[in-house]
Amino acid sequence: MTTKDRFNYLTFSDWNAMYHFITSEGDLYNPFLNKYAFTYNNDEAICVYDVTPAEAVELVEQSVENHELWSAFLGTGGQILDNDSLDRNNEQYLAVSYEFCKENYNKVGWMRTDDFFQDSYTRKFIKYQATDAQKKYLGQAIKIHDYCEMSILFDYTDDVHYDLLTSALAEIAETDEKFMIRLENALSVESYIALKDVIPDNEILRNYMEDGIEHMQSILSEN
Repeated sequence: MTTKDRFNYLTFSDWNAMYHFITSEGDLYNPFLNKYAFTYNNDEAICVYDVTPAEAVELVEQSVENHELWSAFLGTGGQILDNDSLDRNNEQYLAVSYEFCKENYNKVGWMRTDDFFQDSYTRKFIKYQATDAQKKYLGQAIKIHDYCEMSILFDYTDDVHYDLLTSALAEIAETDEKFMIRLENALSVESYIALKDVIPDNEILRNYMEDGIEHMQSILSEN
């Protein structure tokens, strides 16, 4: 079973639901894991590329302009998850694809590629204005942004939010590598809330993260 959670990310009941989604419903992207997954062939093997959020923005632009899937614009470098030495009818042929889904179906952040950065202003900021340092921390900025309560997000348009967040994260990364690693590894609501007492002394980051953590705690208390 596949559903959308409160962050508009997809959640899968088990690994088979994730595999079925990729092979039957559409491509998936996870900006926290930098993973893009799609059906590679008629035998339903999955192919996975490492794609950063900044690279994904380029793929969105190309996809919108040319009405093609992201995979149409990728060259070599993907990992085809099959046992190519085996006959296609061998049940082990797709074992590697199944294993990928078993390892990743419960990770936060999976979405349809069509749902990634549909706002053209945000894409223009990332493509034309963001520095390389800002682009490097875009995935973590997405995470912080998406946990926030809607009221704080009304203050600015999304492109401004991402400018503020990526700038703050790039600054913090220079002095607090330990925190950045913990933030990157926070792939559940609970692990994100656990960052509450270690947020660096940065006013912008603290405003966003404290809002998001309070919001998540409120939601969990209602369930």
